[in-house]
Amino acid sequence: MPGVVIGAIVGLTLLPFLLVIALLVDIVFRRWKLTTVRIVIAALVYLWVSVGIQVWGLMVWIATGFGRTMWEESGQRLVYLTIRAWMRSMLFVLRILGCKVRYDTATADLSGRVILIARHESMGDVFVPTWFADSAGKRLRVVLTAGLNREPSLDLFGHRSPQFFVKRDATDKRAEVEAMKRFPDASDDNTAFVIWPEGALVRPERRVRVLARLEKERPDLAERAHGLRHLLAPRVAGVSALLDGADDAAVVLVGHTGFDQLTDPRTCWRSVPLDREVELISRRYERSEVPDSLAEREVWLFDRWDEMDDWIDAKLNDRP
Repeated sequence: MPGVVIGAIVGLTLLPFLLVIALLVDIVFRRWKLTTVRIVIAALVYLWVSVGIQVWGLMVWIATGFGRTMWEESGQRLVYLTIRAWMRSMLFVLRILGCKVRYDTATADLSGRVILIARHESMGDVFVPTWFADSAGKRLRVVLTAGLNREPSLDLFGHRSPQFFVKRDATDKRAEVEAMKRFPDASDDNTAFVIWPEGALVRPERRVRVLARLEKERPDLAERAHGLRHLLAPRVAGVSALLDGADDAAVVLVGHTGFDQLTDPRTCWRSVPLDREVELISRRYERSEVPDSLAEREVWLFDRWDEMDDWIDAKLNDRP
């Protein structure tokens, strides 16, 4: 937190100087749509939103009797209000970079408890399924990697609401899975669980590691994983744990294209302002369509991943 505050104050103090430097960079590199200026403004907005969330978090803590009623319904309403405000602020940051999401939310069916299973290509795309569920008025429970504890806002309100921080390097994987089975406890019909079964961003070196692991542990699935052009092979353990814990929940797969423009700083600088819309698709599967056994679920999830990979490939090939 102190680092975020210091960064925000320094950034605001130096804003005129930073904007002049950013403008000169854009002129030198003929970035007439002010790429560097946009990135500087977006970074500063992110820092100040983070500071604002921390200040608001202190007020929520005081309003809930110094945390005594934080986990009661009234306290959770304040917490979720803050989470919603933070998410929308992050979408505003993406819009500064030119990001536009195209999707008709009126056609989506998120009725009842649902498990959203989404692809993961960029840090920007973590807001897509959460925005999708929030737009439908759902209360979010998200499976996050423990490394995101370093993000001040997620650290603060991720531990003041029923979110799940999974330890990817945990030595006792079985304990993590059992804990995730309990994650849906005490959730109502207005809850959406969100998980990214790839487990990490798609990167060439990570793809090599995933394929090597599958070739050693599951050669039958390794061949299928080699066929994926845009996605990493999905891990079924977390998805299956959520299915076991929320045994009435439907599954909604969420795919998208367009975040390949924000995969790393170099690509981001080359792409901003984004000239392609982020296109979002979803498909709902009722619980009766999802197998019961872990082995069958693994094959089922690979089938869905093949379908999403084909859709992404078709969209990329249709680009002018």
